[in-house]
Amino acid sequence: MATFSGTDLLTMDAKGRLAIPARYRAPLSEHCASRLKVTASARPTDGFLMLYPLPAWEVVQQTLLDLPSNPGSEYLRRRIVGYAKDIELDKQGRMLLPPELRSEAKLDREIALVGQINKFQIWSGDAWRDACSPERAAEVDLDSVLATVSL
Repeated sequence: MATFSGTDLLTMDAKGRLAIPARYRAPLSEHCASRLKVTASARPTDGFLMLYPLPAWEVVQQTLLDLPSNPGSEYLRRRIVGYAKDIELDKQGRMLLPPELRSEAKLDREIALVGQINKFQIWSGDAWRDACSPERAAEVDLDSVLATVSL
């Protein structure tokens, strides 16, 4: 299984194309034949997109399918599956982000591609810096999460 970590600040061109860093190209080619799925995050206020290699997307899809039928689950399926688009890297390792998803995440020229072990998050550069700020850390219950893991 390919794993992804680290943050790369990239430049999206005027057509909405984004070059995947070279260090990810071979693993993506081997793991999923450079076939990916991009979609909106679970919460509209998150401000980023999710990019899944196809095998990881299939797990997400099954998880969503297995949810009980209730308004929250229906919304989640509608949002995540409804925004999902197929992505295939071109020969230069670029992907085209659909306009509706660029708009959803308020993506501009500077993009942060953030490895999340089995997937990526795609942020605008400014939103990424804001999400990692010390002020943001104070807004979440980080201590309770850190108490459950040994890093």
